[in-house]
Amino acid sequence: MTSAVGRSGGWRIAKGADEITVEQIHDALQTGSAFSIALSSDHSTCPVEGAVNTFLDQAMADAERALRTRFASTTIQDLANIRLVWNAAPTQSVSGTALPMLRPLHAPGAWSSKRG
Repeated sequence: MTSAVGRSGGWRIAKGADEITVEQIHDALQTGSAFSIALSSDHSTCPVEGAVNTFLDQAMADAERALRTRFASTTIQDLANIRLVWNAAPTQSVSGTALPMLRPLHAPGAWSSKRG
């Protein structure tokens, strides 16, 4: 980030959108996990509580690794190039109900980090 004072001042991103990852933004704005599920500690001697806590801890660690991998491989430019639109024809059925799906529509050049 750079800053300038005065009438035309303000904050500006010092890098291009294709150089900034979602992971970098996440790390700048938040510490710790992107997920927050509190594990129970009401009955520390309960084997069921212990098993559930172990399962949740491992599942959340797996999810965190997958999410951070995705964050690291996605730039702000990637986000700017994606537009979600409703697909007119239902493409997925859940419990026998047809649901409209969102699908990405890539629009290269929709946003440029080179704007003045």
